[in-house]
Amino acid sequence: MPRKPRVVLATLVVASLLGVSLTWTGTDTSPVSPVASWVAIVSLGTVLTNGLLWYWYTCMAGRRLPWLVRRWSQVGHVAGVAALASLVVRLATAADVGTAAVSLALGGLTGTVALGVTVAVNRRTVPPEISRPFVLVIAVSAGLGLVAIACADVGMNGGSFGAVAVRALHLVAVGAWIGGAVWHNAVVVPAVRSDRQTGVRPVVQRFRRLVPLFVAVVLLTGLYQASTWLGTTLAPYLSTQVGVTVVVKLVALGALVALVAHGRYQQRRSRGADH
Repeated sequence: MPRKPRVVLATLVVASLLGVSLTWTGTDTSPVSPVASWVAIVSLGTVLTNGLLWYWYTCMAGRRLPWLVRRWSQVGHVAGVAALASLVVRLATAADVGTAAVSLALGGLTGTVALGVTVAVNRRTVPPEISRPFVLVIAVSAGLGLVAIACADVGMNGGSFGAVAVRALHLVAVGAWIGGAVWHNAVVVPAVRSDRQTGVRPVVQRFRRLVPLFVAVVLLTGLYQASTWLGTTLAPYLSTQVGVTVVVKLVALGALVALVAHGRYQQRRSRGADH
């Protein structure tokens, strides 16, 4: 398996774990709650991206390979079940953190995801003819799920609507980016290795055009959140545990930016060589 997709996914996993740990700093809860929250973010992001990419695939691919459809479906179903399980765990272990709105948001989200997973599992018997509108509804539901988690995260500390909006943008971008990395490792890499990537390459190219947007949103919203926690002077970032964690996360994101830039440079070089 190529190293770069695995490196990107591993770096995103580390950076996202650090981000979740920052969100839960200062709360008197079990360590299970932050882990469950992180799993929910990754899983919902995977459902979101997996659904969007499936929509593109069905629009672009003239012939759908059954094994590829099955793999795509498996990724979506595993992510959906993981999202449901992690949301239930977070609701059970941290229902008393923050305001009542936090528990209400997570409870409603859990019910919505449960309904989505149930419907998706029931429709699993009919691939590859899963309807595009259905997949889009599931993807949008996952995106709204990430927004609900943002509301819950900010609600733990009594934040403002602006803080919720920034947090929601951050989680949607992070979730979509991680979801794309999961999809790339689980679907694209096996397809390329077996030389059976019919219809996948255009989808990969279209998703890659969105990655710089994800990078920009993650960095800008991450920097804004860090500045609201620690200010804009250097000292807190070097003298406190929270500050050092922020710096490590920024270094990880910087490494990802370098990987993305290098990948785009290589693509331009290859296109130039072809012409």
